[in-house]
Amino acid sequence: MSRSIQVILLQDVPNLGSRGRVVAVRPGFARNYLIPRGLAVRATEATLRQFENLRRTFEQRSLKARSEAEQMKAALEAEVLTITRRAGREDLLFQAVTRDEIARLLTQRGFRVDRRSILLPGPIKRAGIYEVPVHIYGDVRATLRLQVQPA
Repeated sequence: MSRSIQVILLQDVPNLGSRGRVVAVRPGFARNYLIPRGLAVRATEATLRQFENLRRTFEQRSLKARSEAEQMKAALEAEVLTITRRAGREDLLFQAVTRDEIARLLTQRGFRVDRRSILLPGPIKRAGIYEVPVHIYGDVRATLRLQVQPA
């Protein structure tokens, strides 16, 4: 006999479901793992109502954040960052350009971008024009144009 209880997931749980889903799990799994770790709550009439209100609020915030991210994407893609570095033969830079420096430049221009969201595969060691992907929110990514000039 397979007993199960309904729980509402408060966070994404691998191999089980995403946040906000109501899933059926075994009572021991809910009682000993999901609920104590704050990953889920038992689905009762009251918690379902409460979670529905929270879900609506979360969706409104998510829509607003996505809209702001789209605006930021458009602004970032309109920008061209220029960095001047001393370079040797074949435009090889004496000092590489890192995502920390790119993040600092973006902050100076009024963009709030965490350095970890700049998806640079490695430091830039040659002068040239680069397209740098920047993760903004969810699946919104911008492509920043970066021009590294030899001094």
